[in-house]
Amino acid sequence: MKIWHNGLLVDELKLPAIGAGWLMGDGAFETIRTYSGIPFAIDLHLKRLNHSLEHLGIEAVDPGQLEKGVQEVVSANPAEPYGRLRITVFSDGEILITHIPYESPRENATLARYPNVKDSQYSISNTKSASYAENFRAVRLAKARGFSDALFVNERNEVVESAVANIIVHRDGKWLTPKLDSGCLPGVTRSLLIRNFEVLEATVLENELSECDAIALISSLREIVPVERYEGNFYPSFKPLIELQALFSNWIRAKIQP
Repeated sequence: MKIWHNGLLVDELKLPAIGAGWLMGDGAFETIRTYSGIPFAIDLHLKRLNHSLEHLGIEAVDPGQLEKGVQEVVSANPAEPYGRLRITVFSDGEILITHIPYESPRENATLARYPNVKDSQYSISNTKSASYAENFRAVRLAKARGFSDALFVNERNEVVESAVANIIVHRDGKWLTPKLDSGCLPGVTRSLLIRNFEVLEATVLENELSECDAIALISSLREIVPVERYEGNFYPSFKPLIELQALFSNWIRAKIQP
């Protein structure tokens, strides 16, 4: 695999052993799905990346430089039909871009409640920070209980997101997603569903999940993945969710046509 590191394609990654942002997870990143080598919504991802860097007090990066790096690393590492593109910028100026094959999940998600509260006022909750230790801890705890992912709930008992994705729920005939003031990440797929598919921002309480028709995880990599279980609540196949999956998937593919 070729790695784009600070402007060059390299076969072996060499990072500084001391005083480095990558050692502390001090940086921001974006993960983007590619379709036959075409990164989808890259402009939105680069915009969010620089917003995250600004919020973290890290110098922004020229989007043109990153776009050039993306083109080079995708060309050097073809992935069909799908790829996982990751752009990481650290506080010490180190920049990494990788592109590897990606396979869409075949199984629906299952969610366990994360035992700790996610504070809605946490200063970097709305940034795509490279500091992902709590998210990984949440997934490990969930998997130890036989679930695939964890649900974060804030101090007001509001649904925030999962450890790896934003979330939508269907209730009272509408698709809803938690508001940003819940502490959730402003996901790119989340914003596209709000703008183009009538998904509404709303306060979603954890104890209301038992009353929902359906729950799904949404992300740039996964698109839309149904949740078949949240703790003791089970969600059978739901026709409007299947329809939304297909509509969104087809919409993406229409957008990336040359």
